[in-house]
Amino acid sequence: MAKRIKGSVSPEMAAGRVLAHGKVTDLSAGFNIDKGYTPFSLFIIEKANKSTDPVLVNCETWHGDGFADCPLTPNCWDVPFVRRINTNGIDLALYDVYWGTGGDVSDDDE
Repeated sequence: MAKRIKGSVSPEMAAGRVLAHGKVTDLSAGFNIDKGYTPFSLFIIEKANKSTDPVLVNCETWHGDGFADCPLTPNCWDVPFVRRINTNGIDLALYDVYWGTGGDVSDDDE
């Protein structure tokens, strides 16, 4: 297992560029990229009301010590470096959730 160095973020992610992305379609086992070693941002779209109110996502951030609710702004790429989304950490029946990263992603990670 590769050792994760806390605070290590790719230059692309630090520059705010999304080089790989996809849609989160199942949270029954949570969600991460590269077993949690690649940080990512989220883009959340409310399916019905298109509200701009913050959305709570139960996730682990890059320097976090576990899962916790994190308020995220819908309809834009969010600032937090997310490591993992908890099992059913956001209701996918109410929201479309997309991930984006500046790190390398293999076909096995999507």
